Amino acid sequence: MGILKKIKGGALQFVLFIGVVIAILLLTFISLAHSHRFFQTKGGLVIENINAVNDGINHSLRNNSVFNDTVVMNIYPENPKEISVYRSYWGMFEKVSVTSEAYGNKYAKTALIGGWFDKKDCPSLFLRENNRPLVVVGAAVIKGKLQLPERGIKAGSMGGKSFTGVISGPGNISKSSSRLPKLTQSLEQNMNQLIKGNFGEGVQMAEVTYPLRIKHSFEEETRVVYSDGAIELSNSSVIGNVIVYSGYKIVVDRSSNIKDAILIAPEIEIKNNSTGHFQALASDKITVGRSCKLNYPTALVITNDRRIENKEDESGVFIADNTIVKGGIAYLLDHSDDMRPYSPQIRISENALVFGEVYCTENLELLGEVRGSVYTSSFMVQKFGSIYQNHIYGGKLDIRNLHERYVGLLLDKKDKKVMKWLY
Repeated sequence: MGILKKIKGGALQFVLFIGVVIAILLLTFISLAHSHRFFQTKGGLVIENINAVNDGINHSLRNNSVFNDTVVMNIYPENPKEISVYRSYWGMFEKVSVTSEAYGNKYAKTALIGGWFDKKDCPSLFLRENNRPLVVVGAAVIKGKLQLPERGIKAGSMGGKSFTGVISGPGNISKSSSRLPKLTQSLEQNMNQLIKGNFGEGVQMAEVTYPLRIKHSFEEETRVVYSDGAIELSNSSVIGNVIVYSGYKIVVDRSSNIKDAILIAPEIEIKNNSTGHFQALASDKITVGRSCKLNYPTALVITNDRRIENKEDESGVFIADNTIVKGGIAYLLDHSDDMRPYSPQIRISENALVFGEVYCTENLELLGEVRGSVYTSSFMVQKFGSIYQNHIYGGKLDIRNLHERYVGLLLDKKDKKVMKWLY
């Protein structure tokens, strides 16, 4: 009898054990199904918000909203979501922040915005009508669509050197106008305020301790490093939503790591072998040393709302040998008609390479190569002890070598595209 009872008790324990296992499995399955439905719903809401933010970015590219103010957009009339857009400038470019919020879920994205032309519609060269022909000398290569003065383009010589290069055929040459394509007016006004040290609202002054070590998100208020004296960025790291402002001069050493920040001073010097990608805005002079590599999206800009009244003015952007610049170079100062300088305001030295755009309201000396577009009032060459107006000596220019997705300067008639996603 004792043996029989043991067998029956063991069977009962086994049945109970199986029942518990089955119950646990059922509960696990129910919990898993619930979690799956929860995360599926949550994931759907996240994807919905991401799509809404992307739609908001695309909508803002086609429809200009006010600057420095938050605007609530309604781009889904049948399914209202709260999509807010904040539009501002970041140096030479626009910055757009879009936030979507629905069912308690929030998602935000910030983009750097620039101007874009389809390459087939964009000229390699726009030379303002200045009543002179463009003269090419040496191994100059000028290809792509060219918009030139009525007197066109011709081969010439200087210092015993004649033309041995290549130029576009007549079918790619059209007449230019007496005015350069314009940058957007509000952009120029904003840059002139930055040059004066007027940063607007929403900035924080940072403590100045050298070497600088600042990494700051574009989702927060801009950090500003301010000094009336010279600032030398040596062994420094300045990354992100940061403005470095000097009332005198900024020097960037090869030992520094500068990314996405804005440097502002009357004079900016970038020493030999420096690397990085940033915007340099100066009122007088920017010099870039030899063998530097300034990656996309870099901007080197001379701007000021003052009018130049001195022919000996030495303001400009000067790029040394073997340097690579990926981005935009611009000289925007205004000169009196009777004070046109006899020197170049942008100089691209031999073996220097620009991937992007060069925009010059005065004289450009092109000895190196531009893989992109040039907009200029005049060319100039200082060689063989003389000054040659509207000449190119050995320079190379062809937009067809520029990446088709390149996004650059905000010219009035350009479309807008995302240049870079910010962090």
